Amino acid sequence: MPGTRELIPPRQKRQRSEAGLSNDDSSQPRPAKRRKSSIKFHSAEFYDSLSKVWLARRALKEVDRRASPIRCPQRPVSELRDAYRAIPSKQIQSFARHGGPDLRDLRGIRNRKSKPGLEGFHEALRRPRPSLSPSRFPDDAFEEFQQTNEDVIDEGDVMRNVVPTICGNADIPSRQNLLFTRLDPIANDTTVDAKPDFYDGARLEDIDKLVQHDLGSYIIPTGQHMIAPVAPNFFLEVKRPSGGANVAKRQACYSDALGARGMHQLQLYKREPIYDGNAYTITSTYHDGNLNMYVTHVTSSGSGDSSEYYMS
Repeated sequence: MPGTRELIPPRQKRQRSEAGLSNDDSSQPRPAKRRKSSIKFHSAEFYDSLSKVWLARRALKEVDRRASPIRCPQRPVSELRDAYRAIPSKQIQSFARHGGPDLRDLRGIRNRKSKPGLEGFHEALRRPRPSLSPSRFPDDAFEEFQQTNEDVIDEGDVMRNVVPTICGNADIPSRQNLLFTRLDPIANDTTVDAKPDFYDGARLEDIDKLVQHDLGSYIIPTGQHMIAPVAPNFFLEVKRPSGGANVAKRQACYSDALGARGMHQLQLYKREPIYDGNAYTITSTYHDGNLNMYVTHVTSSGSGDSSEYYMS
């Protein structure tokens, strides 16, 4: 996942202790408070904690740093020349005939099987919406929406004046700008808490209390607001017209990875691990009148019980 910060900011202090998972169940143990992390984002410790390092610009910088002259003093040219001359030419020719060094780890090409089937999502997006029919959303309403979008100055304007039109009046639990303080981090305390501009989820009372207790750190974003939706599976990040669309995409990627992990934990609850290649979460970005939508699915990393998350 692409990084967006150079240093992990200190976590915000909680104003009051976390409430239980439900108002009528005060006997449940409170989740342990997470310790502050001293690992810098994109530091040597950060890369050492990853199960796999993708071929990205900052990863290459870390390789250069580790191979810098300070750490690996350069040898004199004459010494290197003598060392190479000592290698038999037949050995070099044989090495070249067999393909030379193995560079597969440097290709950075994902397995084609990691792409989920998107036909169902495309079909759903192409389906006509009654809410956009001329009788319910006439041309003058669309022109008013366009003017509202042109009058946007900051992200607050987008959330107040533009997003409500896009969301409509669907009866789905949602929340804006909620800091996800209760979810376990994805990368060993080296990532900050997510704070999506908007997300959908389920009602807490609709989830069995045993599931709440066992999977709370994966599906319950906060313990301070009991009316906040849980098991989030739709996210939205917005930026003002002069804002960075690439930043919104990275934020959406991170939030959706948390959502995909929660959906995956619900799927395999008291079952054998399963990776069906399907996406069960959607994330989107809105920037300067453009709404982009993505999905995230989970795959096995191939090492232990860890998973990898792909946004398409």
